[in-house]
Amino acid sequence: MYSACAVLFDKFDVGDKGYIDEQEFRNFCVRAPIDLPEHVEKLMWNFLAHGKQNTINLIDFIACYHIHEIDYKDPHISRTTQMMNLDYYDMDVSEMVNFN
Repeated sequence: MYSACAVLFDKFDVGDKGYIDEQEFRNFCVRAPIDLPEHVEKLMWNFLAHGKQNTINLIDFIACYHIHEIDYKDPHISRTTQMMNLDYYDMDVSEMVNFN
């Protein structure tokens, strides 16, 4: 376990560049505690690195890491969205893949 997302990011950001390239992202996925099919890994890369000169920066990495568990409803987010009269995100994987 890592104490913060930034610490995890730094482990794979070889050379402390401030971004992760595609090979570093693949290294991250290989070491993940789940087995990602290659096509899912590629979809994730295309989504995260889209329009960013083929890299993932720290801010995007942290944002995506925090929403990676789409089936689990975070109680803090639930309370915040309720207080602000917002809808909690409610998308399944197929909706995310087809989201424009």
